[in-house]
Amino acid sequence: MTTRAAFIPVDANQVMPYLTVTDGKRLLDFLVGVFDAAVVRRHEESDGRLAHAAVRIGDSIIELSDASAEWGPTPAALHLYVPDVEATYRKALDHGATSLHAPMDQEYGERSCAVQDPLGNKWYVATPISKP
Repeated sequence: MTTRAAFIPVDANQVMPYLTVTDGKRLLDFLVGVFDAAVVRRHEESDGRLAHAAVRIGDSIIELSDASAEWGPTPAALHLYVPDVEATYRKALDHGATSLHAPMDQEYGERSCAVQDPLGNKWYVATPISKP
């Protein structure tokens, strides 16, 4: 078992994706609705702009914010494991994602799908399968 380094906050991972998008509130809704994310931090400016948020999905944290003139949107690609790739794929489509490919068995031992969320981020979602 590894010991947590003293410089890493208790509620953080050493590496955390940070998504800057055109509609952070919409991305928060997507993450909560599709991946059962728990919002752990959320700060809005007085004008309603999402200045910063963080969500926990399983053992990982993803941070996000609304884009600004200084910090434009930066779409990303993320890979995550879920217990049921079929159900997660359906939830993603129900929450406005576009299918990049439906769930399929991969030769490297995963059943995976790919979707693009309404804000342009690509999500590669997988469940491990046993190889024959």
